[in-house]
Amino acid sequence: EASQLEKISGENRWKNVADKLGAAMKAVEQLTPKKSGHSSPKARLLRMSETKEVLELLARAGQFDFNAAEVADHPEVSGRPFQCVGPRLLESSGLLQALDKELSEPNLGDKFRDRIMQFLGELDGLYSKDVPYHGAAHGIDVMSTMEYFVRTPLLKDKITHLDHFMALMAAAVHDVGHPGTNNL
Repeated sequence: EASQLEKISGENRWKNVADKLGAAMKAVEQLTPKKSGHSSPKARLLRMSETKEVLELLARAGQFDFNAAEVADHPEVSGRPFQCVGPRLLESSGLLQALDKELSEPNLGDKFRDRIMQFLGELDGLYSKDVPYHGAAHGIDVMSTMEYFVRTPLLKDKITHLDHFMALMAAAVHDVGHPGTNNL
């Protein structure tokens, strides 16, 4: 049985995905307090990507030996690991370029990218800094590990670009709001 998204074709499919991501952003924004004095996600990424040390750390993203804790704790990442690692994974895999080719509405690709960046920025604020394991470092580690597995021969040719994108987003959000306790 085809999913609801599979029934939506072509241009409307990606517009629908962008709209749903926008709606998710609005919901996330309502849950998080506004922070003043922060630069835009794009400006923050440009500053981070200019440093050699951060680039060297990010070069391992999507590989099994990626050190998520070191990235998350790096002073230049400034508590924004999802805004740093997320775009790296999406760009290095060619995923955003592949999705852009499938978008047929003018400028929808830019809107989609902007919403992804906003969404990743909001995720950074939703992971508790007081939780030792289920925090942002764990979230970017799971995201990076998901990218590693998606690139394996077992999965690479069996999933769509949308599946790939959604797997990364699911990995990113999987522990948002986790209280850091177990079931015992």
